[in-house]
Amino acid sequence: MLDPKLETKYFAPKLKKDYEYFAKQLKAFEKKKKITPGLGWAKMLCRQRMTEIEMVLEPLGFEV
Repeated sequence: MLDPKLETKYFAPKLKKDYEYFAKQLKAFEKKKKITPGLGWAKMLCRQRMTEIEMVLEPLGFEV
């Protein structure tokens, strides 16, 4: 079993890609003109995932 910090550093590039993906999706959702409850839910989940990733990467010194 790896040290949690080492494990997080190992997965940092994937987390950065995930963050970029959620940011891109959020931007696309915000551009849509027809607003539905599902769209609001999707935006909320994107923001939540982005916040979780930021909380993991920032203490390690990685820029998001």
